[in-house]
Amino acid sequence: MHFDQFDEDISIMKPTMLFQNIIWGMYVDMEGEIVGINHKSGEKLVVKFIKQTSKNKMSRIHGYVYDKE
Repeated sequence: MHFDQFDEDISIMKPTMLFQNIIWGMYVDMEGEIVGINHKSGEKLVVKFIKQTSKNKMSRIHGYVYDKE
């Protein structure tokens, strides 16, 4: 993706989308990582989706932002 206003190119890799419970009320759950990279500045974003492991444990996300170094 190119942002003309800032003259920057950003790449985003999407996570896996899982369609759950199709019969009794469908919802979408995500699994994996979203990685975004700013090619001009070298900054990077990583958001990890952690799948629900049981009915008692909800899905979680963790995210980090990295600068060029």
